Amino acid sequence: EKLEASSEVTDFLNLCNIQNRLAGCLGSGVSCINPDDLTKIGKFKNNDNFLYAGDYNMTSFECTAGYTYITNNYNCLINANFLFQDQFANCVKSYVKNIPIEGECPATNNYIKCFDNIYSSYCGAKAGDLFCNVLTNGLSIELPVCNGKLMTCNPI
Repeated sequence: EKLEASSEVTDFLNLCNIQNRLAGCLGSGVSCINPDDLTKIGKFKNNDNFLYAGDYNMTSFECTAGYTYITNNYNCLINANFLFQDQFANCVKSYVKNIPIEGECPATNNYIKCFDNIYSSYCGAKAGDLFCNVLTNGLSIELPVCNGKLMTCNPI
């Protein structure tokens, strides 16, 4: 979620320029940005290969399908990140607490819904749809056991 690290829309635009150059460089090799192939080209600690692949997938969504929405609504999204830090932290705490109770995939769906609800309440339904898509795109890779079991998001 690169929006958290950026405070100006130009930071997001620069991130997307880098992301799109990388995708352009990789060409058809972009499909190699997955946890299995990443371990063939580098050494990773713990499950970092899943995190890198998930992050790439989330950023790809933000810089393609989500690009216009994000650039047009950047200030609201950034303000939500700062104004609702405690609520987002509660989403994470609930997620960690609920994994052993609900199971990984149902807890992950509730985590996504938690973010969706916060963004929707502040920036409108499309903001929730954006983060639903961003999170499902990344988490389906980071949590392969949940691939195909995560919620379906509305298009943005």
